[in-house]
Amino acid sequence: MWTNTCCSHPQHTEIELDASNNYIGIRKAAVRRTAFELGIDDLSVDMIHVGSRILYFADADENFAEHELDYILFAKFNPKPFIVNSQEV
Repeated sequence: MWTNTCCSHPQHTEIELDASNNYIGIRKAAVRRTAFELGIDDLSVDMIHVGSRILYFADADENFAEHELDYILFAKFNPKPFIVNSQEV
């Protein structure tokens, strides 16, 4: 079994903003970013479970900070071999 976390921002699509149907938009973003960041293209929205969401804030330095709403997603499956995107991971 393999579990994954990935980042859905900053380039969301309009359909990924849909929070209905058990956060279908968030799950679609996770599928897209998992393919882009990790090269895994056999993940589907039906495999993803939205566990929670958190409001996150962290100071980076005296000028910059992160302040975002993050989703905690889970997926268990056995992916076929993949190659990560070294520019993202």
